Amino acid sequence: MNSFPAKVSIIHRRWFLAGTALIILMAGACQSRVQSGPSIKSGGLGLSRTEWERLHGHTTNQDSGYSYYKDEPGQFIINFMGRGAAYIKRSYDDPAGVTLEEARKESQKLIPQDSRLIRTYNASAGPVDLYFSDALKPIFPTDDYWIHGEPGNFIVLYFSDHGIIDSFVIGLGNNP
Repeated sequence: MNSFPAKVSIIHRRWFLAGTALIILMAGACQSRVQSGPSIKSGGLGLSRTEWERLHGHTTNQDSGYSYYKDEPGQFIINFMGRGAAYIKRSYDDPAGVTLEEARKESQKLIPQDSRLIRTYNASAGPVDLYFSDALKPIFPTDDYWIHGEPGNFIVLYFSDHGIIDSFVIGLGNNP
């Protein structure tokens, strides 16, 4: 009769050790994810919602898949698709807007660090900068994301009215 409690004790000890080992493995996996940092080196495009909000604050509103973020010069409207921010619209509260140079300087902070300017062209809404980034391809792995562009392409479209920029959009593909 004394052997039954000993067997139960051994079983409990084994489950305890197995559970402890599992907790240690899970903690290690979480720790390595935290230490690995963002999924992409970017100030915006391609970031997950968590990464975006760590840099830019929390959403003020959400509507039809778009998240709104208010800050000092205006607001951002973001569409998170797949694993990251695929569409970023920056609008300025100041009715005078900003110069194209100022808007380009700000947009540079929101794109992946490995971005390369491919070309600049004009659309009816304003100037367009077409870029390429290898870092975006694994975040948006299917061709569905790259409308009228190759995987890795994205544009910055500056909405211009007589040389004054009131907003710009950063979006995947080449679809102004």
